Amino acid sequence: RVGEELHDNVGQLLSVVKWQLGVLEEEKIPQISEVSETVGKAIHELRALSKSLDGDVVKDFGLVSSLQHELGRIEYAGKCRTHLHVAGERGQADVQKEMVLFRIAQEVLNNALKHAHAQHLSVSLQYTPNTLLFSIEDDGKGFEMTAVKSRPIEASGAGLRNIQRRAELLGGTCRIESEIGGGTKVLLEIPL
Repeated sequence: RVGEELHDNVGQLLSVVKWQLGVLEEEKIPQISEVSETVGKAIHELRALSKSLDGDVVKDFGLVSSLQHELGRIEYAGKCRTHLHVAGERGQADVQKEMVLFRIAQEVLNNALKHAHAQHLSVSLQYTPNTLLFSIEDDGKGFEMTAVKSRPIEASGAGLRNIQRRAELLGGTCRIESEIGGGTKVLLEIPL
């Protein structure tokens, strides 16, 4: 619903602003074209974000296409470079599992951008007959896992716990490897 509201309401308002700026551009005011370009980028970002929030995108297009879209959104914003590698036979998709995996990926990617200040993000999906090996790796500043786990409740975020809980809900496992200055790697093994 949030994605739909962003697209339908805020997106429409920004489109009207862009149209109005187009009218003003005819006046040859130099700053107007810069503002118009910025609003155009905001519209593009808003549309991409609304798709990311919409669970039906994963249902309609699948996990791989949804990940490609999410990584493209990150690259377009100029936040960092991304890479997606997919190997193996995908077989019949379990839509619910794919939606949960996509939400896990969003959490990990958001953490990498927000906390790790990563320059490169690499996502890998390797399908085997019975298992999906799913990894997300960044080249960010990393962290010490024991220090993060020992934080008091008021200073502790829910992100890492949510990632692990979601993997367990899928019957899988989650391993997080990180070291200060060495980036972070999240490895999921999910039964198919």
